[in-house]
Amino acid sequence: MTEQFIPQTRTRSEFVAEAKTWIGTPYAEMHVTARCKKGSRADCIFWTQVAADLGMYQIPTIAYTANPKGQLVRKYIEKHVTVVQSVDEGPINFAEIKPGQIGLFYYRDPAEPQHCAVFFDHPAIPGYHGMIHAYNRRRKVIDGGLENNKFWTQRLMYVYDVPHITDDAP
Repeated sequence: MTEQFIPQTRTRSEFVAEAKTWIGTPYAEMHVTARCKKGSRADCIFWTQVAADLGMYQIPTIAYTANPKGQLVRKYIEKHVTVVQSVDEGPINFAEIKPGQIGLFYYRDPAEPQHCAVFFDHPAIPGYHGMIHAYNRRRKVIDGGLENNKFWTQRLMYVYDVPHITDDAP
């Protein structure tokens, strides 16, 4: 008899803290979600493994190409998370982004969003958002600013809540 999976609830700060432990992990175009491994290899979908490592949920694998078409990444993500902001409904409100939410960006074509990042709040600058993502140009998982980076702010299309994350206690 197989054991039933019982998802664990985590706070936003726990999720972000675990995502930050991936910083420096070498970038590799995995093309299968289950192959990301902290310290060894990751692409921008690594956050699904963060959630799995924290016991939040078990995510089915998906195979994809380096430049997935047909909204593949968006469709996959939206099976497992909740949309909280969408450019389909109006401009993204950066002031409403919370730590531990996931952003979905496009690179070249707004019809094909395909890059993910985990958002966090900068501890020394109130209201400043950072993002943790596996970036192919840097060849590793990095953290960086969001609002001060026009490239990414112009390309953010969707913001998602991950299941089983709660707000931190005030």
